[in-house]
Amino acid sequence: YHAGWAGRYPEMAWPDNVHIFTRPHFETFTSPGGEFCITGIAHTRAGTMSERLIAGDIPRADAAARVLLFHGSREFEGAPGKEKTLPFTGAELERQGFDWAAIGHYHAAALIENANGEVIGGYSGCPQGRGLDECGEGVALVGTVEDGRVEIEPVPVSARRFWSLEIPVDGRGLPEVMEAVEAAASAAADEDLVYVKLTGRAPRELDFTFPQGFLSRLFAFHCDRSALMPDYDLDALAASDGLPGRFVRRIREMSAAGPARADLCEAAILMGLDAIHDRTVSFPDEN
Repeated sequence: YHAGWAGRYPEMAWPDNVHIFTRPHFETFTSPGGEFCITGIAHTRAGTMSERLIAGDIPRADAAARVLLFHGSREFEGAPGKEKTLPFTGAELERQGFDWAAIGHYHAAALIENANGEVIGGYSGCPQGRGLDECGEGVALVGTVEDGRVEIEPVPVSARRFWSLEIPVDGRGLPEVMEAVEAAASAAADEDLVYVKLTGRAPRELDFTFPQGFLSRLFAFHCDRSALMPDYDLDALAASDGLPGRFVRRIREMSAAGPARADLCEAAILMGLDAIHDRTVSFPDEN
């Protein structure tokens, strides 16, 4: 249940085996035969929930298998940089004593273990990637909970996968770069979407435009050349006389005086040299 769907759920016809939690506090649904129970809470408002409800006492019924269901942010080193909602720690989750916790919020699949290395919950993640920030296989977590034991297996379910590949071009011509791209994309299925970013330095006169039909077997393919930089020998130029040398030295002095502007200064050098040599000025990738 999500606040944005509040007005739609009543209009939908759900089978008898579907239960929807609609209240902003934990409540328990028990199966007709009492074999299992699910304790869940609805995410009923826009934005985040800052309350640490998982640190409190969550009611649960007596059943052979007890499952906790909520939308929350596990706090741990390296956690995804998303807004925190219903924050909790692994220790707080373990203290609740449920056999399994099915959790939503993070879009990458991940399992949570207790202090003994036993799986007590997990994020199934986003079953279908929606962009380059969600590359890889989308999965569903399928398993069994029996006699306090949990067995979970990630099962691939995404119809398509996003791939984000980075290919250096230093010292390579177009045929070698095409070969490297084909090798890197060889693991992608025909129905996948592949994004390739070319990086490194290359002569301005070298064209890295791929021929029409390249990797046409893929559902979608895109090559990004915006990060390519010209192959100026900046150290040699800085040691030389003349306008290019004075320009490189001056910008490097500005960079040394303000290290936070190093990337900006490097971009300024490359664009300035293009202008000095009466070449088309290519603006570096701003991202």
